[in-house]
Amino acid sequence: MNELHFELMQTVEQRAQIFEMLKACNLLRINMHAWQDPQLEDWLRMTENGDSDVWYAAGYGIYYLTQAFGISPLAHFAIWPEARNEAEKFLCAAVKHAFTVYSFPAVIGLTPSKFRHVFPLIRRCGFEILGMIPGAVQIKGKPADGVLSIYRRR
Repeated sequence: MNELHFELMQTVEQRAQIFEMLKACNLLRINMHAWQDPQLEDWLRMTENGDSDVWYAAGYGIYYLTQAFGISPLAHFAIWPEARNEAEKFLCAAVKHAFTVYSFPAVIGLTPSKFRHVFPLIRRCGFEILGMIPGAVQIKGKPADGVLSIYRRR
């Protein structure tokens, strides 16, 4: 597998550019499912430096980490439509990159259960599905069931 290059999007301008890319690809609904009408200010607050790191791989997508449980962060992914056929390559590279850059023992996924299409992919990439937690996520401001998954450092 060719190595993907990940760039840390540290400035407000860089993170605003990512928001616009998510919007242009119709990925805001998926990546910001808690908001009824996600705005740039919501994205910038959610991905604020110190609380979140946003990593960009040109031509593939982004992954970002937010605070979760203890020292294991929540991992979030967005794959650009043109890279969907390489989603597994991107996701595996993103997880490998995260474990190279950070020293945490695991990353956690908390995915709305209605996003069933992603579960086969995350399993193939090494995530273990732990179970469903009723009301664990928000979809457009309303509680929804979430599926908890984990990828442990190997």
